[in-house]
Amino acid sequence: QHLLYYQVIVKIIELEENDWPNLQYRSCILAGYGWNIKSPTYNLHMSALYATQGCRCIDNHRIICAKPFEEGDAPCHGDSGGILVCSNKGVAIASQHIPTNYCSTMSKKIPKHCSKKYTIYLFAYLKPQLYWLKPTLRSY
Repeated sequence: QHLLYYQVIVKIIELEENDWPNLQYRSCILAGYGWNIKSPTYNLHMSALYATQGCRCIDNHRIICAKPFEEGDAPCHGDSGGILVCSNKGVAIASQHIPTNYCSTMSKKIPKHCSKKYTIYLFAYLKPQLYWLKPTLRSY
């Protein structure tokens, strides 16, 4: 039986409507209840990430790729669906992780362990979806 501990920092956040900035990477955070090496519990935690639009062989601007600032502090099992926050705005939804050698081997094998330096985290970029997402959210 798992107990959930809620913390006060959960809040409604504005979604980013601007195009992805022309930067090599952005500093972002992901808040989630997933497990990670630094905090092996299912409590709410935040991970600092470097994020880019697309990555190496994934040349799709609807995908955001991210790597952790430091090993051990990254998204993992239970964080899918969490929102990537950059410049205090929601920009993408956590999806899955792939090995950094994915581009050279095209292996679809998902790494067993999250939070390692050889892992890339993939996010679904929200801006291309805002045309239907915003009216849908307003109806609730």
